[in-house]
Amino acid sequence: MYRGLTEAILRGETDATTTGKRIVLPANFVGGARYMIHNYQDAVATGKTYIWRALSAALRSTCDIVLAVASSGIASLLIPGGRTAHSRFANRTFG
Repeated sequence: MYRGLTEAILRGETDATTTGKRIVLPANFVGGARYMIHNYQDAVATGKTYIWRALSAALRSTCDIVLAVASSGIASLLIPGGRTAHSRFANRTFG
């Protein structure tokens, strides 16, 4: 805190109404950490989908059996022949 205050004074910002005020950026702001994290997560998700598709295609090309399951419906749509684990193995929850 003191370092930020000292830097503001050295820059000549003596108006206390704007010093230390929080700025809320919109979700589509492309210069911040949130944007970089979102891009990283997109790249990781794309890479995982590519690996699953390539691995299942390679195994199926050698006549091996591949049961592609996922924990959510959205994830199962990304995998060729994929289904959710509870629909593939007929797991039922009783409660």
